Amino acid sequence: MDFQTIFDELSEVIRGTKLLIDYYNDKSSLKSTIYGCIDWAGSAPQDRELVEKKFINVNLPQKVYFNSQYLILCASYENFIISFLKCILLKISETKDFSKIPHALRNINTSYSGSLLSSITGEKKSHVRFKTEDLIKNLYLLNSKDNSFKLNIEIAELVPSVLLFEKVIDFIQKCDLEIGWTDITDNTIFKDEYKGNKTERKNIAVNMHKDIYRIRNRIAHTGCSSAVVIGELEDLLKFLTPFNKSLINVVETEINKVYL
Repeated sequence: MDFQTIFDELSEVIRGTKLLIDYYNDKSSLKSTIYGCIDWAGSAPQDRELVEKKFINVNLPQKVYFNSQYLILCASYENFIISFLKCILLKISETKDFSKIPHALRNINTSYSGSLLSSITGEKKSHVRFKTEDLIKNLYLLNSKDNSFKLNIEIAELVPSVLLFEKVIDFIQKCDLEIGWTDITDNTIFKDEYKGNKTERKNIAVNMHKDIYRIRNRIAHTGCSSAVVIGELEDLLKFLTPFNKSLINVVETEINKVYL
């Protein structure tokens, strides 16, 4: 697992979603193209029936289509953030100097590891996956006196409300990485996509994450009665790539400066 791999995985979902939106918006021209490319009169009845059923007469309601795509994007982004935090812990574990790991992070590692271990005898959260042996081993090593240690990357699963992103920034800062909203939104990659001053760019990122959290919950609780409009979906698609490229850029730079 590394930053580039998880970003590529998110990018695949973004590209796929854009293609699906294009398909939905171009259905009428697509029908004309299909009719123009096929010898309709000379084709077999079963072939015509298949084309009509699968391509021409598909009438998926807009609110079902866009709601589904929005939820898929949210789930992919949530998975990306959790994997991103795991990558941070993996990179920090590469440090040769145990003393560089801040006490705040050691405390989180201990308390979150304890929460995961306690779920073995209780009711384990379905979305949390970890290897018990590795969890215990890494927890022991971190508190040992020598320099062989490794943070438990599974603790990233317990960071709450990652789509709001405030807790993500809080976790990053507890890793002794001095990164806030403006460090991400002042990165060249983000500035190239979103103009305006420092405060305006920060507000774009903060408000976008509030929208992601709000809309995701709205769909989850009301289903198709609350439709995502195409503009909301396109805003999210436009935002995810520059924001997360900038996020990776500033975090990698800071990790290399502090730990490696």
